[in-house]
Amino acid sequence: MQSFSNNKNDSAMRIVNENKTLHSILSSKSRVKTPTTPVFLSPPSSSSSSSISTTTNLHIDCNMKIETSNNHHTIAITRAFDNLAKAASHTRSNTNNKPVVSTQHHYLINEKYYWEQIERPLVTEMTSIFTITPPAPPANLDLQPTNSFICETASRILFQSIDWIKCNACFQALDTQIQITLVQNNWLPLFILSLLQCSSTVNLLNILTTLLTKKLENYEPNKYNQLRRIQSLLYEFDRLQVTSIEYAYLKLMLVFNPSHRNEFSQSYDQIDAYRVLIYKELRDCLNDRLLSTSYDELRLGRLLLKLPSLAEIDTSIVEEIFFVGLI
Repeated sequence: MQSFSNNKNDSAMRIVNENKTLHSILSSKSRVKTPTTPVFLSPPSSSSSSSISTTTNLHIDCNMKIETSNNHHTIAITRAFDNLAKAASHTRSNTNNKPVVSTQHHYLINEKYYWEQIERPLVTEMTSIFTITPPAPPANLDLQPTNSFICETASRILFQSIDWIKCNACFQALDTQIQITLVQNNWLPLFILSLLQCSSTVNLLNILTTLLTKKLENYEPNKYNQLRRIQSLLYEFDRLQVTSIEYAYLKLMLVFNPSHRNEFSQSYDQIDAYRVLIYKELRDCLNDRLLSTSYDELRLGRLLLKLPSLAEIDTSIVEEIFFVGLI
């Protein structure tokens, strides 16, 4: 009986010791999460017993095992997420990129089709010419141009501009209603560029000076500011010495401008294809000139940067200034 009792006590002691060991492992695990100064970094005291050293070694071993286990677990999770991300990216590329590439390829095929239907080049030396016969000037050349003279001059420029665009091959390829809508939406930049192109013929500088003086005297700041913008464009285009071919391509680029897609739902791609073709031919024309004469290599950019200024001009004010006799 006493032997059995001793065995029972020994078993109980082993269970207690195992529980203490488990408790020490859990305690060391919690210390890993909120680390303090590690035990193995502190030098042992010379007066410490061998039992303390054994316990310290146990804690060190447990900590190292737990850290190694945690590192392996973290690496496994990271790899799993990386694999998921790669799989998701591959799926998106398969579902999204292919239709985009296919759509773009289809668009380019249609673009080339529209180009092939047009006689090229779109502009030649002959078709770029833009001239008008101005109305009879005042009998006394020293007199300022009258309102009727200014209105008649502007009207001839506008009508001649519309006749010019109607002869263009790209414009003729469009439906009649589309032609009308494009002219209605973009007649102002077409008119301004034509006005600048024949400035020497109609003595535009004198006309603008006369109008600016009148608007300043009558204190009409809105009209005065719009006239100043036109005058600035005149100086800038004169400084660039824009050629008739360049004027022609710029006018085409401004007319073939489907600013409101809803109005051109059936013909938007066709109009846009023509606009790209206009840009391409202007670029090629300038590049050919650059190769033959060492021309300004930035000229295309200089020309295109002038176009946004045309959008700043107010249509209603231009109508009041130049077409007062027709409204």
